[in-house]
Amino acid sequence: MASATTSEMVAGLRAAANWLEAAGEFDISTFGTIWALANIPFEDAPAFRDACRKLGTFEKDPDDWDYRVLRKFGPVSMRLSIPRSKVCRKTMVTKEVLEWVCEDSLLDPTPEVLAEQ
Repeated sequence: MASATTSEMVAGLRAAANWLEAAGEFDISTFGTIWALANIPFEDAPAFRDACRKLGTFEKDPDDWDYRVLRKFGPVSMRLSIPRSKVCRKTMVTKEVLEWVCEDSLLDPTPEVLAEQ
């Protein structure tokens, strides 16, 4: 599936919200947890940082492959992600252990990190 544009994403979220509002009240607890998430992947570090700035407040949620940030809007979440190697670097801790080192502030990287990209 091709990536959606921002306006397509907004239209889809608006359509989902309109449907949910028109459906009226119903007991969603019978479904367990309904998890609404918009995931937006990035490959370009400067574009990812710019999008993070636009998110405002967010939680960092890195894993072994991706660096993710999450912003909650009530029960709905927006997640931005980028391959971890684009914004962090691996450092040898011991002969057999590699560790990811990421800047404290993802939004204001040091010149060394920018030079590596």
